[in-house]
Amino acid sequence: MLGTLADSSVYTGRGRMTQAEARLALRLWREAQGPGTSIHHLRPLLLHIASLQREMSGGVQRCPGRSRMRKRQVFGRMQRARMYLEGNSHRVVRIGELAELTNFSSWYLSKTFQSLYEESPQSLSARLRLERAAMLLRDTDMMIGEVAAASGFDNCCSFARAFRSKYGTSATRYREAMEMLPPESAKFPIGLRK
Repeated sequence: MLGTLADSSVYTGRGRMTQAEARLALRLWREAQGPGTSIHHLRPLLLHIASLQREMSGGVQRCPGRSRMRKRQVFGRMQRARMYLEGNSHRVVRIGELAELTNFSSWYLSKTFQSLYEESPQSLSARLRLERAAMLLRDTDMMIGEVAAASGFDNCCSFARAFRSKYGTSATRYREAMEMLPPESAKFPIGLRK
């Protein structure tokens, strides 16, 4: 249905939605679910969601391809790869997995991902794993080795090096600093390097 509209597409990914926009989407969804409704009743909901994703149009324009349709296809696959990385922040994701998921070669995937998100799939995966580790240190009582394993690191030494490189402190000191902060500010640590 969205294909018939010139500039409307719905992509995989997380967007931002205000409460009013969420209420409108919920109302449109409920209206589309009523008795005797057809697929055409989903049109207002799909158009609403597509309008919320307009910020993604810049990403579509940066994708390789001659036609708008090809650019949208590439962008949709890159979004799928990004969401896969975000959903698997507990382990190392190999480039081959992403290539298989998107049906692109490893080289094409890496090059396109880098140009679109200004970060390679490997560095995004590492960053997400370290952010997960920081969250586990802040919100759980897991031992440092358990946090490392739950964040996809093979050994504590590689975890310690990577964590110190990103946050500028050891995991133990990071946890101690988070325990001293009030609960509302612990989510946004002050004075720690990102």
